[in-house]
Amino acid sequence: MTACRHDGAAHSRGPLAFSDRDPIAGGMAPILKKTVPGAAGLDHPVLEGAGHFLQEDAGERLGAVIAEFVRAHPAS
Repeated sequence: MTACRHDGAAHSRGPLAFSDRDPIAGGMAPILKKTVPGAAGLDHPVLEGAGHFLQEDAGERLGAVIAEFVRAHPAS
């Protein structure tokens, strides 16, 4: 999960998570994948059946995505 400062500079690297039923960010997915610092070159999961608030609609699945990313990219 990419964290950005107010100036847009990324200070971490991670995937963006999307939903197949998000009326807000869903249509922006292609643009966000290209423009969010730290997101390039990563797989970006689409959680089926969730809405805009992934942590509320698919919290366990989102947690699993985050845990898998952390396991696959240990801090050096």
